[in-house]
This record gives sequence, structure tokens and C-alpha cells, in this order.
Amino acid sequence: MPIIVGMHGKLSPLNEKTVSIYESPGKAVEPASLFEAQLALRFGGKCPAWVAEAQAHWSKMNKDLPNFPHSGDNTPWVAKKRAQIIQMILDTPMVKEKFDKTDPKGAILKEWPTNDGKPWVKP
Repeated sequence: MPIIVGMHGKLSPLNEKTVSIYESPGKAVEPASLFEAQLALRFGGKCPAWVAEAQAHWSKMNKDLPNFPHSGDNTPWVAKKRAQIIQMILDTPMVKEKFDKTDPKGAILKEWPTNDGKPWVKP
């Protein structure tokens, strides 16, 4: 059974009989990130530098991220937005090592086909 602690924002109805712990509903809790707290414990009370770098990158990316093209069209506008999103993915420190070293953009393009299977248009 799940443990739900510090879920905040708009609360959904919940049957408390279906969870093992339901604590602090509607209130933020400390630490805000259990993952970061555990990581800090492993590293002598302080998170590694890459955590702050990732948080800074996440903040910048959230401000700069273009609107995701949700429609199924294959237009130059959608191609431009898609190219911007792919570049942001490739620039993300936590994931850039996971891509093919010889052609990382090509590998992502193969994984992101058009909805109709036709080749993407140029931005």
C-alpha cells in the first residue's frame, strides 16, 4: 500500500483505507526532496555539485522550453519546435551521456517519428 506524505496543490479525493500512511495532506513537508536528503547523507551532509547544476539547468529549461507541438501536423513550425526540444534534451547534463556518441541527434530523431510515419519536414 502506498505512503502519501506532503502531497500539496489541488487534492484529489482519497480513500484512506487504501494507503498505509497519509500524512500532512495539503501541506509541503521538509525535506522537500527525500532523494536529495538521502544523497546528502551519503556525501557527508552536502549534495554533490551536480545536483545544484541540474536544478539550475531545470529552472533555465522550464523558462526557455518552447511550446510542445501537440498537433499531428508536420509543418515547418512544428519541425522548428521539435528541433528546439531535441537540442534542449541533448544539452541536458543528466541525460546527454545516454545518447549515441557518433550521432546523438539522429538517434533521437529515429525514436521520435511523425504520427503518420512520413519523414519530418525541415524547420
